[in-house]
Amino acid sequence: MLRGTPRQNHLHAAITAWFDTGATVSHDSNHKPYTISPPTVIDGLPGVIVTTFSDDADAVLEQVAARRPALFLGKQGKVLVGAPRVLLERSWRQITVTVPPAARAWRVDFLSPTQFRSGERINLLPNSQHVLNAALMACGRSVPDALPDKADRPLHRLLVTDIDLTTDSYAFGDITYVGFVGDVIYRAPTRQVAEAVAPLPFVGVGSYRVRGLGCVDVSPIQQSSRQSNTHGRRSA
Repeated sequence: MLRGTPRQNHLHAAITAWFDTGATVSHDSNHKPYTISPPTVIDGLPGVIVTTFSDDADAVLEQVAARRPALFLGKQGKVLVGAPRVLLERSWRQITVTVPPAARAWRVDFLSPTQFRSGERINLLPNSQHVLNAALMACGRSVPDALPDKADRPLHRLLVTDIDLTTDSYAFGDITYVGFVGDVIYRAPTRQVAEAVAPLPFVGVGSYRVRGLGCVDVSPIQQSSRQSNTHGRRSA
């Protein structure tokens, strides 16, 4: 019997154990082919969103779906895994080609605290290179020719034109992370950048994405003015 809301560090330990056992990647790797959201509620059902972006990681979740093992959440007890629900499934090539032809602006909603870490330094500035880095690296490993190179000039000309952010804290066991939440509008001179923006809801943004940080949603903007758009698949 589960006692209270699951702690994110307990969820992280239990879910990463699936992938460690499946040997999709080393536990210490900085490039894990999956992300784990904070506890969330979708259509009235509590759960957690696990996003995978490699064949090996997909296979692990298929095994979990078949076995539906118990999640051991430390002293909080254990809970049986319910029937997994696929929220969205796309191939890498589908992600990078099925973008609105006219989209040259996007609203990125940062749903959980987001930060960019380099060594001991933490940066909370959502410039385009930081925001796109995870998508470019993840998709580049899977489909090397699908995305523009990080050195391409269009990526460096992706501009922040509107920003509505605040800082927030995020508890992970004995650690408290600080990051930003809210939304930012980015605009680009060419459609080529859309191919790098499209994977963001799958791979997340920034550091510690397997710990629940950096969950985002992306809405293309067709008009030149700021507007409210319908969000995509993720819930917070």
